[in-house]
Formats: sequence, structure tokens, C-alpha cells
Amino acid sequence: TRNCTQLGLVGRVRCAEDGLNATLGGKLSRLKQHARDIGSLEGFQGIDFKLQASPGSLNDMVELESGFNGLSVQLTKEVVTMGPRAVGVKHEDCATHLAPAEFHQMLNRAADQAE
Repeated sequence: TRNCTQLGLVGRVRCAEDGLNATLGGKLSRLKQHARDIGSLEGFQGIDFKLQASPGSLNDMVELESGFNGLSVQLTKEVVTMGPRAVGVKHEDCATHLAPAEFHQMLNRAADQAE
């Protein structure tokens, strides 16, 4: 929270036992600084940050509705809410975890096969 606040970042961060998910906005230079800061912490080396320049929100209402008018950090049971159908599903019964590079390779192979 402190790093985001000091850098003037807005958006949301979800923290759970199974990981973190953050969708943040701000000046690209500050987002890059945040990525460097977090990536230097023990346990976060090699994290896959996806950074993209944006012209900003269309108007104040869009900013309000999207949650990009402030910073929300939540402690949750799961990073991505799976809903009631996921009750009882165990992590061990799920698909094999892929590293970011492996995931991107898989997507590229699928795209090549689709052509």
C-alpha cells in the first residue's frame, strides 16, 4: 500500500493465500518504478508485470465506475473469485501451473494452429 500511495498509483490489489492480483493505473514511469520495487522484494523476483501506456479514463464517471479514482487493497480468500461452483475444488486437482514464459509459448502455439 505504501509503495502505491507514494507513487500516486490507483486501482485495486487483491491479496490471498494463492497469490496476488493487481490492476493499477498511474504514470507509466511510476508503474515501472513500482514493478522494480516489488520485483526486488524477496519472493517476488521474476514476477510477470504487464505494463501498458494508456491515455487515461474517458471521464470522471468511467474513473469512478472502474475503481481508478483511488486505491483499494483487499485481503481475500482467493485471488480470483471462482464463485459457488468452485466450492470444494482443491488446488492439487487443477491444471499444471505454467511459468509466464511457458504460458505465452502455449498461447503462441495455439494461435499458430488456429491459422
